[in-house]
Amino acid sequence: MSDSSDSYLNGLSSIESNLSVLYTALADRVTMPSAKVMLVGTAAVCQTNSVILKGFGKDVEEHSVKAKERDEELAEVIDAAYDVYKKIIEKEEISVAELQSLAGQLVVLEGILGEKYKFAHSKTSKLVIRESVKLLHGLDLDKLGLMFDKIICAVEVRRKVLGSLKALAEEKTRKETNSSISEGFIVFSPTLEQVATPHCGK
Repeated sequence: MSDSSDSYLNGLSSIESNLSVLYTALADRVTMPSAKVMLVGTAAVCQTNSVILKGFGKDVEEHSVKAKERDEELAEVIDAAYDVYKKIIEKEEISVAELQSLAGQLVVLEGILGEKYKFAHSKTSKLVIRESVKLLHGLDLDKLGLMFDKIICAVEVRRKVLGSLKALAEEKTRKETNSSISEGFIVFSPTLEQVATPHCGK
């Protein structure tokens, strides 16, 4: 038996659980109602993924992944998530501008996490083939592949949700800025014809 104190899947399960806490903390502090709904839903997806991964982690002993190797491979995601989490809990309320920045960082983080899942899929599939693993609950390569496909898809959906959230925050910031400017100045909004055929005058 491996000297691994934990499996790669359980490492990913812990990350998903921590991300659920992160998104919940962010949802509690944002002021945009639509952002709250999106973040609460994202937190729920993370928690579901965590439970699924923990279940599969119990069925697969990943002899090829030692604890040190697993920790090094996942450290990038763990550190990035913790850095974002610290920024969130330092605040009682997250402004729209701060949300825009945090959402951008989380889009990058989820992208990295997606790559880790592809790596885990490859590692675990090789183990199943090599060891002919067929343990609890009739675990086989098809079920394992389906689990990874669903979670990788869920991570991609989370990236899109966060991208939409970032865009919403950018739009709200832009409108607030324009509103502030227009209070003291006449704002010129050129027509399509004026843009296509600019006239500078003399």
